[in-house]
Amino acid sequence: EIIPFTPPRAPHGVRLFFKLLTSDGGEAVMEALDGEEIDDSLGAFVAGVTATGSRASKRLEASLREKGLTRGPDLMNAVGRTSVREYWRTQAEKNALRAEWEEAWKTAGLDCVITPAHVMPPPPPHVVAASGATLCYTQLFNLLDFPAGTLPVSSVTEEDEAGMAAWPA
Repeated sequence: EIIPFTPPRAPHGVRLFFKLLTSDGGEAVMEALDGEEIDDSLGAFVAGVTATGSRASKRLEASLREKGLTRGPDLMNAVGRTSVREYWRTQAEKNALRAEWEEAWKTAGLDCVITPAHVMPPPPPHVVAASGATLCYTQLFNLLDFPAGTLPVSSVTEEDEAGMAAWPA
């Protein structure tokens, strides 16, 4: 039996993922990549994390909100260096969200959740870091420490590849 399921507060979970990932200002990510070739898009992400809280980033965030946009500004507000106290508060939020998901699964009577691993075919290697927000499905399962796997359900076609040629545009 297939049961439709809407996970609780998924956008909040994505913000928590990035908040925890960048709570040290991106230092752990850069340390893990030490000696690796870093593509420009990842460098731009790290630069964005370190610029968080600057006047320019606050102006951009405000400008986007004035245009009625919220997801980008909310994510911008979530990333960047935090205090140890804020880090542990965010961990507590993560644990509460996990409990919400577990309760929602039990209430719906689910044995498993089937969801896409990614919203599009694999992007070219030089733009993977620009794909951050498109990885929200796997980010949520990683955040909540839920096991996940992938099963192929189709194949990438030449048409799919052609559609990705200009991504990100």
